[in-house]
Amino acid sequence: AFQSDFEATLQAVARRGLAAPDARTHERLCQMMREVGAEAAIRQTRAIQHRADHRARLASLSLPVGVLCGRLDRITPPALSEALAECVGAATLQCVEDAGHMLPLSHPEVVAQAIRHAMSR
Repeated sequence: AFQSDFEATLQAVARRGLAAPDARTHERLCQMMREVGAEAAIRQTRAIQHRADHRARLASLSLPVGVLCGRLDRITPPALSEALAECVGAATLQCVEDAGHMLPLSHPEVVAQAIRHAMSR
């Protein structure tokens, strides 16, 4: 899809990644994907599809871990973030109720606060 109609595909990805996009945020995300380009998007997708599963190793982490997700994420559903947090054991999980997959774009203040919190631990 990325090769045959990149614009239509990135529009669909943006709609799926943002829970309730305003026009400005939607366009910012689309522009970011345009700048990356179709070839990079294809490489990124293939890398995700072929990455190794490291969940079993997460239990051995001995550092604070925070998992941040959007409750309305349709790309990585919250159940997967919950499972990830469970793998770590002492991880904290924060689900943002009105957010989708693109938290840094749609809720930068929440992401910044989570980073500040992690840095203070």
